[in-house]
Amino acid sequence: MDSFHYIGTLTNGLFVTDQQGTIVAHATEDFQLQDNMMHAITNDHSDQVWMAFDNGITSLTLHPAIQLLGKRNQLGKLTDAFLRDDHLYIHTHTGYYVRPMGVCRYFRDIPEEQGAPLFAEKPHRPVFNSIEELFTNPTQLDVFARADQIYQVSEELYWLTYENEAGLFAVNGGNGTLKCRILFDNYKLNLVTRGNWIIPLNDSLHIFSTLQGVVMVNTDILIRKGTTQGMPHRFAAITYIQEDSLKFLPPEMKEISLPYNFQQLNLYVGSTTLTPNNQISYKIEHMSSGWSDWQKSGHISLLQLPEGTYALKVRKYVPTGEFPELSLQIHVLLPWYNTIWAHIIYVMIIFGMVQLFASLYFSHQRKEEKRQQEILRQQELKKVQELKNEILETELQNKNNELMLQTSALARKSQLIHTLTEEVEAQKETLGDRYPNRLYNRLKTLLQKAAEDQSDWDAFENYFNGAHQNFIERLRQTYPDMTTGDLRMCCLLRMNLSTKEIASILNISIRAVELRRYRMRKRMDLNGDTNLVNFLMNF
Repeated sequence: MDSFHYIGTLTNGLFVTDQQGTIVAHATEDFQLQDNMMHAITNDHSDQVWMAFDNGITSLTLHPAIQLLGKRNQLGKLTDAFLRDDHLYIHTHTGYYVRPMGVCRYFRDIPEEQGAPLFAEKPHRPVFNSIEELFTNPTQLDVFARADQIYQVSEELYWLTYENEAGLFAVNGGNGTLKCRILFDNYKLNLVTRGNWIIPLNDSLHIFSTLQGVVMVNTDILIRKGTTQGMPHRFAAITYIQEDSLKFLPPEMKEISLPYNFQQLNLYVGSTTLTPNNQISYKIEHMSSGWSDWQKSGHISLLQLPEGTYALKVRKYVPTGEFPELSLQIHVLLPWYNTIWAHIIYVMIIFGMVQLFASLYFSHQRKEEKRQQEILRQQELKKVQELKNEILETELQNKNNELMLQTSALARKSQLIHTLTEEVEAQKETLGDRYPNRLYNRLKTLLQKAAEDQSDWDAFENYFNGAHQNFIERLRQTYPDMTTGDLRMCCLLRMNLSTKEIASILNISIRAVELRRYRMRKRMDLNGDTNLVNFLMNF
């Protein structure tokens, strides 16, 4: 405040004047400020002023280490730059511009006929394509061992860029010493991915091409501020969630204990309200594979760690030297079921269970022996039953064979009687009176007696009942009005003989067989959809 006066306005942003009242800087909504309406001003040291607006606070540094000189949407994409007579000249894809050095200065256009000759005179520094061209041991470069680009500042100084980070290295005999580094995420800036990224103006001033616009870096200020490292970072708040309830822990603790069933641990890392919150990275020793990505929120969230002790390390991004680290011991307590008393109870339960299982095992063994004996007995009974079944099947097969033989004999007998009858009739018709009636009648009587002989049918019924489980008797009991001929017809149908075969055995015509079938259906009261043969076979 000894060198400058700060004047805040309600419509035109911030004016900075020297002791004589000369305006040395003017910040507005168009550049560097979020609003033109200012409510309050304060400062924390001679170079930095804080301003309060409707939608928050912001700071302005008169001599910043990193300064956005012009927005890309106003100037275009940077291609070249140089410093001459305290004026900065730049060339973009939209034209040529110049501005005086100082805070809140603005670029003005230069006609092409004036700008082109200026840049034609500017010497170009070489761009290296390989880390190995400069460094004999790239592993000492940390992340910059995978640098995207290399830019020469002088014979000893080189910029290396990797993703959105840049590091300035002093090179001596193939060894690199880090002078300072810049993580552009800290400043909400993004390096361009194509074209010339870095243009050195001198040993301390450098122009960076970003997606937001033209950025100037003063490495002298950056190194000086980086050496002090500002305010140390600390845990601003520590909370955890258990059973959907938020619990608070003192943030100054070096060790914390958490219940085994906690759901989420939240840690908030910061320094002071008026100190920029540098990006942080963290890891859990012996658990994380490496450091997390740099993040600006300062919020670390850990979910459901298993019981045990963990060492949480948090480092802050600083432009020079080693990253300062903050550590916290986290003890996740054992659940009640994993304590020593619980283990003693477990041993007792296991011992009791062993006793119970042993008793159950021997009981099971005895039951198993009995079961095996019963199985053997059942197997023996099964074998005996199978043997009986085989004998019964053999007997049944024999009865079926005998039935078939008897049926065949009946069929042959009926056919023979029918043939002899036809032959007698034919002889009588041929010989007429020469064939004595006495002999003719005698022969017909013998044939008729042979046809009506019941002995063969009695044998057939015996065989049939043996093979078909007293089918005839069951049929008589169910349908007592059936005749002997009907019963024989049912037996032959159950044997699935054809109408012609049945007619031959019974020595009747096919028409007579069909009439008998019709009468039998009526007598059994079968409807038209029921098959007579199937009915008898399933009877």
